[in-house]
Amino acid sequence: MRPGMLEVEVPVRWERIAAAILMACVAIVLTTALTRSRTNVGSYFSYSDLAMAENLLHGLPSASISTNLPMQSVVTGLIFNHGPFWLQQWAPELLWVGTLALVFTLGCLLRSLLCGGLAALLMALAVPFSGFYFMSVYAFLVLLAANVMVWAAGQEQAERSSASWRYAALGLALGLTLLQRSPLFLFPFLLAGYLWALRCRQGTPAPIKEIFLLCALPFVLLLPWMRLNWLSSGEWVLFEHGRARFNIITGAMGHVSTLEGRLVDIGPSARDNVLFWAVTQVLLHPLVYLCAFALRLWTVLSLHPWLMALAVFSGWLFRRSPRHQQVVLLAAYYVSIHCLMPVKPSYFDALWPIVAALAASSLTALLRPASDLGKRTCAVVVGVALASASVLGAYTLYIVFVYPGHAAEPARLAAEVDRHPELSCLRAEYGRLLLRQGQVEAAVFHLRRAQLGSPRKDREIDLAWGLLAQGGSQSSFIDGVDLTAGTWDDRVKGHIVRMLGALQRDRRQAAMADFVEADRLHAQPYNLALGSTSKDQDAQRNLALSDTGIGGLILDLLQAWPVKRQVLLLERFRVSILPSFPTMRFPGQSGHQFEGENILAQAWLDRAERAEQSNQRRAALESLAFAESLRLDPERTRELALAYRDLGSYSRSLSVLKRADMKGPKDVDLLLDLAVRAARDNQRSAALEISAFVESLKLDPESIRQLALQQGRRNEPASRRSGLHKR
Repeated sequence: MRPGMLEVEVPVRWERIAAAILMACVAIVLTTALTRSRTNVGSYFSYSDLAMAENLLHGLPSASISTNLPMQSVVTGLIFNHGPFWLQQWAPELLWVGTLALVFTLGCLLRSLLCGGLAALLMALAVPFSGFYFMSVYAFLVLLAANVMVWAAGQEQAERSSASWRYAALGLALGLTLLQRSPLFLFPFLLAGYLWALRCRQGTPAPIKEIFLLCALPFVLLLPWMRLNWLSSGEWVLFEHGRARFNIITGAMGHVSTLEGRLVDIGPSARDNVLFWAVTQVLLHPLVYLCAFALRLWTVLSLHPWLMALAVFSGWLFRRSPRHQQVVLLAAYYVSIHCLMPVKPSYFDALWPIVAALAASSLTALLRPASDLGKRTCAVVVGVALASASVLGAYTLYIVFVYPGHAAEPARLAAEVDRHPELSCLRAEYGRLLLRQGQVEAAVFHLRRAQLGSPRKDREIDLAWGLLAQGGSQSSFIDGVDLTAGTWDDRVKGHIVRMLGALQRDRRQAAMADFVEADRLHAQPYNLALGSTSKDQDAQRNLALSDTGIGGLILDLLQAWPVKRQVLLLERFRVSILPSFPTMRFPGQSGHQFEGENILAQAWLDRAERAEQSNQRRAALESLAFAESLRLDPERTRELALAYRDLGSYSRSLSVLKRADMKGPKDVDLLLDLAVRAARDNQRSAALEISAFVESLKLDPESIRQLALQQGRRNEPASRRSGLHKR
């Protein structure tokens, strides 16, 4: 605060009374907000994220295990699959209460009890409860790190406790945020630079050991995660694998608002370095990028303008206070790092608690606390919160460490179901897997047990899906499911299941009504909500037109039926519904041409590829067998043959290739490659069969000579044969 500014000392008694009144107001606002939130249908979490959580917790092989950072998956699974019913229902609200408590402690550590109470009230009034679970956890952890940082700065000013312990605690708190999400990955280095400069300005020695702890400890916590990714995929992945790719590309292209969808034929190829591509784009079009950055920044500042204005004023008032300087540095960093890429409101859920504390400190600038008892009490609360979060972090790292060994076990999911028959989450996951494998009777058994053990809307819909595929008297179970409640994912899936049931009974009007509602719900994420420009709107419309989400969901659900029934249902969909939705797309669909069997085949090929990536060879072969039973075009016939080849099933690959006219140069090369691989893998009978087939094609002598030469090289080092392994 500026020297010479008049401050009024507030008696301890009156300060406590005022703080209590403010917290009572917070409780009233909070109760009203939570009651209102219970009347709205929202989405607390994504079921794809919940499935990833179970994969990590139970060591189930998954190609997408690295999409989320580990604490996000572990906490999600513990709450929504393993927690008691009351915790599943009230987890977002409890996290919100905890966040408000830490807003109070941050205001208190910055200034006083009165500041803490006012900060909590500002937060409750200015930032309504959203119920968005994932960002609630992250906001809590970022706020916890801010509390630890202010406590450490206060201890240093008072020259209390060991500096090493303070910086170790701060490094630990920042590391816990990196186990949940990655945005603060550069902040330890920025804070270290600030501390170094502060010491230099004060003329005291730079805290080398303390700065090392601050910068190194967050990344030490990530070492088990890097090990998991290396053992699972052979890649060094530090944070979320591929999660930011879409935003990096659209950010470099100058978009302001986060786009929803999947880029098609835009940006670098999957194998290119996306960061290098993005930097190149920014250097080629710097004005486009800078204008987009400025628009993002302005949009964020305008979300809560008065709160931001008070926070900036607080930074100026207390510009000589290290505690305020560090909190302002954290807030400025958080805004800047997010504005490098397109933004949306939920990204800043973790920012507003910090801004509220800064704003409250400006409003209480003239009121000096008579005692620091409140600060000591809040420091204890923060210490308990940090210890609790650290226990959860340690458990997360244990789960991460043991995952590679568990995921390598054969039939891990079935074994886990046998080991933990009481866990509805595992039974539900196993039931869905069996449905996709066409084992309907067994799937319905597990799905029914899952719903009886822990009733939930998604499990009710999965049971309805299984009963529909099973047929019989209970196939109309889906008609009685209430689809006005539940998450958006639940409702979209429920309407598609009901649509398939109507198509199965050839009730085309009812099928159309359910599909219209599913399409309406599915389109809601495409509504831009933050700072969208005309460029963003055009891009979002194009992404919506190329969306294959509902088509992919239909193909996923169809896997429970026999292949002939899948073709029939898809044909009924084409005749009765598709004409009213000409822009709808399925995965694998070429342009506007609808080829039902090729679309189904592509779905099975994609499923086989995912199974192969998860080292599930048997499941991959089963998926390829389904694709093989369909009538395929030449492109997918060749893709099927390549898939069999990559799994080492050379005879099956040959049988697929025999369907097509094997006269082209590419086909001959593929046959030669098959023969070489079969001989190299000591599959002599397959190699002879392929060779005999090549000879039956009556190729020219030069091709036969190539075959002999290639087979003669089968014992050469792999590096010299690498060209044969390319698709």
